[in-house]
Amino acid sequence: MNQKLLLSFIAIILFIFFIFSSNKEIAEVQIYKGSIMGTSYSLTVYSDEDNQNTFFKVSNILQNVNQEMSTYLVNSSISQFNQAAVDQWVTVSRDFILNTVK
Repeated sequence: MNQKLLLSFIAIILFIFFIFSSNKEIAEVQIYKGSIMGTSYSLTVYSDEDNQNTFFKVSNILQNVNQEMSTYLVNSSISQFNQAAVDQWVTVSRDFILNTVK
C-alpha cells in the first residue's frame, strides 16, 4: 500500500509540473533522483523555475508522504494509528484521511 501511495503522489507531481511547463522548447530539463520509503524514485521535469526551488518542492512533498505513511517510522501517522488502542483517538491530517479512506 505504501508504494502504491508513493507512486500516486509521484504521478500527481508529474502531472502538476506538466501543466505548469507548457512550453517544453524553452523549458529546462531537470532530473531528480532519490530514495524514500524503501524504494527509489526518478523525476524528470520540464520547467523554467529555479532548480533548487523545484527540488525543494518535490522533496518536501515526498517527505510529507513519508512522515504520514511510512511503517518504518515509529512516529509516522500510520504507525501511531496502527499502535493506538481501539478506544484511543489519534489526530491525523486531512491528507491522511483522504488517502486512506476510499
